Amino acid sequence: MRPEPGAAAGLRASHADRERVIDLLKAAFVQGRLVRDEFDARVGQALASRTYRELAAVTADIPAELVGALPRRPPVGRGAGSR
Repeated sequence: MRPEPGAAAGLRASHADRERVIDLLKAAFVQGRLVRDEFDARVGQALASRTYRELAAVTADIPAELVGALPRRPPVGRGAGSR
């Protein structure tokens, strides 16, 4: 997760933002860029992150091409049958 510089970095991150960072960490782990202990520690950091700045710190040393390769998650909303 690489938020825009400046004020956006201080904005609160959502659960979906944290999940996206965890997906990135999984991809980095599978590619051998992170060892198990580092992966586990970073997932914990991602889950504890409250702002985009904190999330960016978790992935700062992971190549940008991994970030761009992640699929976008559809917005979570009510299903057709929900009321």
